[in-house]
Amino acid sequence: MLSSLDQACINHYLNYFGKVKNIEKIEVVPVLFERGNTRIALYGVGHIKDERFNLAFEQKTIKFKRPLQDTDKWFNILVLHQNKYKGVMNGASRRCSLMES
Repeated sequence: MLSSLDQACINHYLNYFGKVKNIEKIEVVPVLFERGNTRIALYGVGHIKDERFNLAFEQKTIKFKRPLQDTDKWFNILVLHQNKYKGVMNGASRRCSLMES
């Protein structure tokens, strides 16, 4: 089961990080960048349907791994692509997007 993103990654056209392997228990592992005193933990979440992603946050089945050393010295960035809630249109529920809260 390969997607077009998997193919582009295999052929070294892009770095595909944040692929979700188990949709029931999502575990997000960061890519760590360190230069001098600057430390960045880049978290990525691959494609998950909006309703499923929202449900994972509600049920607290999504876990974000932290660096093992100096956990408070890392600047964390979460990269994801989700729809923005535009209000109830055509019967769409609030679960069709990830809320800021």
